Amino acid sequence: MREKEEREENLKEEEIYKSFLKRKLNYTFLALVQLIALLSMIIGAMFYLYNNPVKWDLTKNKRHSLSPKTIEVLHSLKKPVKAWAFFEKNSSDMEKAKQLLEEYKRNSKGKFTYEFVDIAKNPAIIEKFNVRYLGEIVLEYDDRKPLHVNEVSEYELTNALIRLISNNKVVIYFLQGHDELRLSPTASPMKSAYRLRKILEDRGYKVKPLFLLTEGKIPDDATMVFILNPRKDLAPQEIDLLKKYVERGGKVFLAVDLPKEAMPNLLKFMESLGVDYRDGYVISPLALRFGQYGTIATISSAEGEIKGLENVAIFLMLSRVLDVKREKPSNVNITPLLVADGVYKSRKEFQEEMEKKTLRID
Repeated sequence: MREKEEREENLKEEEIYKSFLKRKLNYTFLALVQLIALLSMIIGAMFYLYNNPVKWDLTKNKRHSLSPKTIEVLHSLKKPVKAWAFFEKNSSDMEKAKQLLEEYKRNSKGKFTYEFVDIAKNPAIIEKFNVRYLGEIVLEYDDRKPLHVNEVSEYELTNALIRLISNNKVVIYFLQGHDELRLSPTASPMKSAYRLRKILEDRGYKVKPLFLLTEGKIPDDATMVFILNPRKDLAPQEIDLLKKYVERGGKVFLAVDLPKEAMPNLLKFMESLGVDYRDGYVISPLALRFGQYGTIATISSAEGEIKGLENVAIFLMLSRVLDVKREKPSNVNITPLLVADGVYKSRKEFQEEMEKKTLRID
């Protein structure tokens, strides 16, 4: 009887341990899925700063008129452009899109047309354009790959037109070779990097892998280099190449969640650019009230000024703490994507708390 009780107790402890490991693994996956740690800083200018010829004021008084820049782009069309709109019938979003598209048509001298697709009756068109969401607008021009627009705004639509008719492709490189999130459709977790790649390609960007140690340089056509959640530190020679790339005006998007001791070289690179990385998490008090360990972040003021977004919030799991140092190189521009107020917890403190919570739940 005693032996039986001991076996049962050992089995129970083993189940608790397995459950704890599984929970830790789930939290790791959740952290990666949140658009690859969006709380990370964009080092250098973002896409919209590089490829942002359009800046205008979309105030109430100009709701039904287009900016001079948009009209200039429409007048420059050499061949017809057709917009396919995928919206829920008779919705407010559909009405908003219709008003905007009608303005484009009216100012295009017959070169811009649009059509709303009845989703229930036209599955073939949805499959043809690989439409994934309600609210998408797909632009067709000549024999070029159609572009997807996921936001009904003059800013997004006009910049998509510019990319569609332009002969200059914006090339984005994804660093590989350090167990980063992969670009292939079979990659895990949950294909987050592959989805990001598809979004960029749908918006007209060209995406390529970059094996820096093998190639020995960052290509001259690189608009931006993405470093997405590497599981190994970069080599010193790779860091040198990235530093030189930034010094000559290159742009880097960096998302990391490794502890400091696991990435000394990458940490020095971040510090040289004026980014302070803390080995812990931001946890919002409001999220804790709902029993969630996560971050409630809002769109930063810099993003809001450019895209007209205000009071937009997003929930992230296990976001690391990144700050811009007061003293940073004058030639480096750092743009926070999201800003959060939360309770800072060290990695050790958080793990201890989660272990207690896990064992209590089990």
